[in-house]
Amino acid sequence: MATMEIDMTNIDMLINAFFIIRCFYNRCYLKKLLLFIGGYLSFIDMQR
Repeated sequence: MATMEIDMTNIDMLINAFFIIRCFYNRCYLKKLLLFIGGYLSFIDMQR
């Protein structure tokens, strides 16, 4: 894990595992994050 070589599939697996763990750890946090992302995307759409 300490090597500096970048393996995209490895990074994707780590990110997916992080979000799955986060979801089980604190569902409210994930819901707030999704709401924030959705609101931010709709805000960007309104700026066009």
